[in-house]
Amino acid sequence: NNFGQLGNGTTNTVANPTPVTVSNIPGSFSVDHLEVGLYHACAISTVGGAWCWGAHSNGRLGTTAGSSVLQPTATSSLGTTARTALAGGSHTCVVLTNDTVTCFGRNNKGQLGQNTTTSENSTPTVVSLSTTASAVSAGNEFTCVLLTTGAVECFGRNDVGQLGEGSTSVSRYTPGTVSGLSGTVVDIVAGTTHACAVMSTGVVRCWGENATGELGVGNYDPSYTAVAIASLNIMPTSTTTTTTTTTTTTTTTSTSVPAAVPENSPTQVAAPQTNTTASSTTTLPASPIKKKKITPIRLRVGRKISAASIAASVSFAIPKQSWGTMRISIMTGGKRCKFSGTSVKAVRRGTCSVAVVLLPKNGKASIRNNTITIS
Repeated sequence: NNFGQLGNGTTNTVANPTPVTVSNIPGSFSVDHLEVGLYHACAISTVGGAWCWGAHSNGRLGTTAGSSVLQPTATSSLGTTARTALAGGSHTCVVLTNDTVTCFGRNNKGQLGQNTTTSENSTPTVVSLSTTASAVSAGNEFTCVLLTTGAVECFGRNDVGQLGEGSTSVSRYTPGTVSGLSGTVVDIVAGTTHACAVMSTGVVRCWGENATGELGVGNYDPSYTAVAIASLNIMPTSTTTTTTTTTTTTTTTSTSVPAAVPENSPTQVAAPQTNTTASSTTTLPASPIKKKKITPIRLRVGRKISAASIAASVSFAIPKQSWGTMRISIMTGGKRCKFSGTSVKAVRRGTCSVAVVLLPKNGKASIRNNTITIS
């Protein structure tokens, strides 16, 4: 708390081992997202306000404060446009409600992505990405952004390959695409000098510094492109609760328990499965995979759509238990769509994307994506 990073109005040089309440946040401020950096923290409200506190240096709080900020203070220039905040070593990036990214703070290695060698900037400034963003993660002196296309662009320090561009360089002041991420990325996280991405298939790929084995690839060599962790896959496992109805049909509802899922990973829920108790034949039912046809989903705020309807929108049918299982995940727009039981509920206007994964007991998994537009 030497820079007021506990946000309780005090500073002290001795670490505080007891949780204290962050003060000065208005009663009307309902926290939707919290992010902790090296010496500062930021909170985002449910209505898009951004409040930060802690070390003020380099403009990392998005204000012109001349000393440490001991209690949360509004980053007023963002108004109510913030969705999530990511705090790095000495800079901050925010995903806005219009799916753009704005950054502020230290810029000695280009970690603000603003194509300028200015050493710092306390004014939130939009990053010029190739398309809109769904998530951002900030490392020590670099930043990576997950685009709505499923690609990843990074910028900033690159002396150990933390930008994943295939080589090393002193720094990069503009966003560049990470190499080695074939497929669709659904989540990213940046460490001090390395980063990892979760693919829609559950594969985890990492790049950057590896001096202590942080890439998980069995050696200590840095990687300048994304490489897969061979032993790790985060497709969810399931626990099931079975109830028998009076029609002799057993309905099983699965609740996903992600296996080794990292923080901030996509929310996942298992679609209901059905299996008739009278079926004792060894013949498997027909595959629920139909000719691919994607029907866009439109919902009004407050309405729900069932797992079966989501599956049907991508030309899948919920399989019988003897054939396989199905998983539905909210990949982007997690603040606009939420799971309600095995249905997806529209919470805010905008869009969210869902992935429907069909997992047969025999054969390869099939994945189809759809977009939910909320009005």
